[in-house]
This record gives sequence, structure tokens and C-alpha cells, in this order.
Amino acid sequence: MIFKTPVRLPYFKITIWLKTGPVKRGIRRIEVWNIDVVFNMIKNKVNSHYRDGQVKDVDVYMLSKHSTEVKKIIHIKNRNN
Repeated sequence: MIFKTPVRLPYFKITIWLKTGPVKRGIRRIEVWNIDVVFNMIKNKVNSHYRDGQVKDVDVYMLSKHSTEVKKIIHIKNRNN
């Protein structure tokens, strides 16, 4: 008998450093586990959204499912369902 356990998708904290204004931050759940692939996906999306020279840097961090920020997100989602 095979038991399927629900797979938790990783959460990523994304920080976009702009030259002309405030820093944009957010946490997203993405279905890819490879941090390098996620970084390239986010960087390409950011570069297509903002004008040339407007983005200073992009940071992508994988968060633990036990981190406070992820627990808050899961709690809010469970409360809304």
C-alpha cells in the first residue's frame, strides 16, 4: 500500500531593488525546487516589466516551511478557506 503525502511547494522571498524608488518585496509559492531556475524566471520577468536601467538587483531566497513568514501565509490561507 502506497501512502501519498501532500507535497508542500517551496515558498520564495523575492526582493527587487530599484534605482528610482522603493524596494519591492513579496513571498510567492512556486512549483520549482531549483533556486537557480526560479532566480532566472524572476529576473527575466522583472526585466520585462521594468524599463532598462531601472532595476538595481534582484534577490530570491527559498524559505523554510517552518519560517514565521510562511506560517503566517498558511494560516491566512487556511482562515480564508
